[in-house]
Amino acid sequence: MQQQTALRTQPALEAAIREHMEGMRYADALNALAELVRYENVKPEFMYDGAYAYFMLGDYERAASWVGNTLSFDPGNAKARILLARICILEDRVDDGLAIFDFVLERGLDSLSEDERREIREIVSYYVHRDEGRIRQHYPHIASFMGIAQAPQTAQAPQAPQPQAGVQQQPQKLEARGILDSLRERARQAGAAPSEAQGTAEIMEEARAERDRILRQGISLREKVRLLNVFAGGYFYQKAYEAAEELLTAALRIDPGDDHSLRNM
Repeated sequence: MQQQTALRTQPALEAAIREHMEGMRYADALNALAELVRYENVKPEFMYDGAYAYFMLGDYERAASWVGNTLSFDPGNAKARILLARICILEDRVDDGLAIFDFVLERGLDSLSEDERREIREIVSYYVHRDEGRIRQHYPHIASFMGIAQAPQTAQAPQAPQPQAGVQQQPQKLEARGILDSLRERARQAGAAPSEAQGTAEIMEEARAERDRILRQGISLREKVRLLNVFAGGYFYQKAYEAAEELLTAALRIDPGDDHSLRNM
């Protein structure tokens, strides 16, 4: 009787992981995944669940590692690449993150769900606003997706120092393993960050100016809430959490019940 309860079958574990993920019980999902790997033939969809669970628990290194596992067995998994791009941006590798988004949009735009498109749009909107010319020059597929592309210039290869050029022709250069190594190196070097401390007041001033600019626009309240959330997301990915909170607070003053603002806050 003890043996029966101790060793769950593979289908039972897969069902448990799915139930835990839907209930946002990420630690429980990882515990079930730890049992599932004993069967040695874990499906890529559950590898991705492991990556997403670690991401939601704030363990970006393990999340990136499980993204690598997922892409090893399912190289076309757009969700995994989107998650890897998010990890890169959160780990201050914005160029790598944008390059991955550009690759996803080049190779799999038609297969993206509406939720995946909205997720990409919300993240890259901030960088389009900050430096539209750079996005247009180095990330042509993001530019096209966001409706800011000029006359066809996609034949020109990006010249930035990060691996954008490889995105167009050699997608393997953007696989998780190489970027994970970069993330680890970044973590080892991430001691004191004086520029962050020095720039906090300036970032807050910039965020308040952005908030006031949005609030002054002659657009619908719904659109104001959307824009405030977009720019809050940009500050979040810069780890400027106070600035993000400033914008989300403004959004919630307009609509205290907005699900998107509440979730982001």
